[in-house]
Amino acid sequence: MALNADWLAVVDERIDQKNQRFTAVGTVADWAPPTVMVQFDGSALAVPVKAFGGISAGVGHRVGLMRFGTDWAVVGSFQSPTRGFIARSIRDSASATFTGTEVIVQSVTFTAEAAANYKVTAVQSIQSTVANDVGSVRLRWRNAKTLTPANSTVITQNIPAIAASGRGVITVCIGQISGVGGDVTVAVGMARDTGTGTLQSFGAVDRQENLLLVEAF
Repeated sequence: MALNADWLAVVDERIDQKNQRFTAVGTVADWAPPTVMVQFDGSALAVPVKAFGGISAGVGHRVGLMRFGTDWAVVGSFQSPTRGFIARSIRDSASATFTGTEVIVQSVTFTAEAAANYKVTAVQSIQSTVANDVGSVRLRWRNAKTLTPANSTVITQNIPAIAASGRGVITVCIGQISGVGGDVTVAVGMARDTGTGTLQSFGAVDRQENLLLVEAF
């Protein structure tokens, strides 16, 4: 049977389809949906691809991809994002004393995944030598292994009125960190806002434990 131009076109199309890849596996180089960077297996470079909604992945995670027309899209991850407990710090000793200059009384460092959301909870005691002073309890974070009040960002803060000395008052700060990967440090800073007393964050074994907790959700 002689092959005309139409038959030859069909044969060429079938050959092209046979040579095309419609699925692939790769490693995430950067995750910022809807466009992410993935290094395909066998390639030395990461390239931009799409990502289906609802998929969570982080840098270094292995993902599966499918081709839709000319676009590649991540359709699944071989690794589940981290959930639940991440890190904590418990302080059962008194902090250094302070007045109007903020001091860091407690901190914890963890490794964050860019695709995860983190809840940070601080439960802290604050007291003064003078009743009715007002102090700030500031929940801070920085994308690094260390932080200071000068180089970090305040997530949230409480400003309690300190009724008396002794164990002081308990204050709770809750904040969220999202879209950050790598080393992350969270900390509690305190300072006196108004008043004349000397302040301190009380802590003692079996009497007062100050908590700094990080959870992923």
